[in-house]
Amino acid sequence: MAYFSQRPDEFKPDIESWSAYVERMELLFDAHDVGDAKKVPLLLSAVGAVTYGLLRNLVQPDMPKDKTFAQIVTILKDYYEPKPLVPEAERFRYRKCVQKSNQTATEYAAELRQLAAKCDFGYRLDEALRDGFVSGVSSEACQRKLLSEDRLIFARAVALAVNMETAEEEKEKAKSEKAEIDRMEVEMEVEMAAYSLAKLERLLERERLLERRHVGWLTRWRLSRDRKTLGDG
Repeated sequence: MAYFSQRPDEFKPDIESWSAYVERMELLFDAHDVGDAKKVPLLLSAVGAVTYGLLRNLVQPDMPKDKTFAQIVTILKDYYEPKPLVPEAERFRYRKCVQKSNQTATEYAAELRQLAAKCDFGYRLDEALRDGFVSGVSSEACQRKLLSEDRLIFARAVALAVNMETAEEEKEKAKSEKAEIDRMEVEMEVEMAAYSLAKLERLLERERLLERRHVGWLTRWRLSRDRKTLGDG
């Protein structure tokens, strides 16, 4: 019986291809001496609810557990990795690919590689990847930098973009930290001003109290003096 110290990862099509996932599962099976009889239940329990639900729909009226391991792999490969359309259609899709707002340079480069794999670029693959990356990168500053490079290759373009991306993140982080320091300084100045105002109000109240006491003493002294004067008269 196979024992896994950690549950296998679910299949996430936005992160890796189905073929790559199957390769990792087969390596896991080999490492734990999983027999053919156990491969189907282990695979079905690992792929995740979304993929399992999809598979159920694809094999109806049969149940996924009734399929062989090879059949399941083929069925899901046909769905997730359909045979390419005519190269021109795939290249059109490739040319339309631009970096998304929430996508890092590394992630964008990986997406381009996946799309390029279906385009049959042949020996011009690196050139196509480079051109696609330069034209689709979202940062205008990065794009200008890449266009100024002589004899630029795809790997170099990605490395430059990552470096500029990291530098921009550090710049934004420093700006954010400075803004936080400025905010704290303003709060401290406000607190000090409030403290000084409160202290001034206490001093004024003390002076008013002393003044009232002085007026009271002076009044009593005058009354005592007047009584004495009247008594002497």
